Amino acid sequence: MDGRASARGLLAIAGNPKAALFYVGVLPGFFDVARLTGRDVAVIVGMSGAIPFLLNLGMGATLAALRARLATPAGLRRMNLASGWLLIFVGLVLGAGQIWAGRA
Repeated sequence: MDGRASARGLLAIAGNPKAALFYVGVLPGFFDVARLTGRDVAVIVGMSGAIPFLLNLGMGATLAALRARLATPAGLRRMNLASGWLLIFVGLVLGAGQIWAGRA
């Protein structure tokens, strides 16, 4: 990956309102900002980058493995059957919730 792609990714993350609210509003609540040292900031920045990076690598590896499994007709059939049963289950749960709440 070249530097331009990395810069675009960084800008996309920095421009995400949820991420901005987290880093500005929530993250400082975990630390006594007045007592942070340069080393503390470096650890926070490193972990803020390393954790999402590692999670994205894991998700990418998982999706690559799933893609290989679903590329076969048998894998596609299993996925369709599992999806169908899950949809039926969700419908039953929603219906039972409505009956239990007395709305049906």
